[in-house]
Amino acid sequence: MSILSDIELVRGVIIADDEYCTRMMMEKYADFNGVSYNSQKGELTTAFNGRKCIFKSVSLDYFDRGFDDPHVFLLCLSVVRQASAEETARLNYGGGELKYIPTPLNKAETFAKKIGASKYLECSEVTGEGLDEVFEDSFEVGHNYALEQLRGYRRKMSAAAQTPKDRKISCITQ
Repeated sequence: MSILSDIELVRGVIIADDEYCTRMMMEKYADFNGVSYNSQKGELTTAFNGRKCIFKSVSLDYFDRGFDDPHVFLLCLSVVRQASAEETARLNYGGGELKYIPTPLNKAETFAKKIGASKYLECSEVTGEGLDEVFEDSFEVGHNYALEQLRGYRRKMSAAAQTPKDRKISCITQ
């Protein structure tokens, strides 16, 4: 059975349409909570429930420069600048219908479900409102994902240990 101490680090990648706004959001969160933010690396280091978490900011052009195996992706869109939000959606979701951006909360949540997001969260990088919830909820999603990965690995190892050594594993197809 997995316990909290099994996960040493939760890795999060922040993909955003505007690097300046992302930097401002991360700096504001770091200032509000007294945690470490490295602006040169674009990394925010924090902890939740005693578990270390690093969020790394990457641009849409270089989203592959994050972690090799992140636990959570935080996709940040600016709904203040409609053109920016539409361009981000076009880049990420192949130019489909954009009638959901910008939009009321219920339609934004529907859009999040449509693209397969675990949660829809709102915050303001300008005022800092909602930042705590965004990072805490993102950590929770990433931590749960990491635990599921660990449980799957343990199940796989347990099944392998129970397989008789003299028995050949085979596959029959038609």
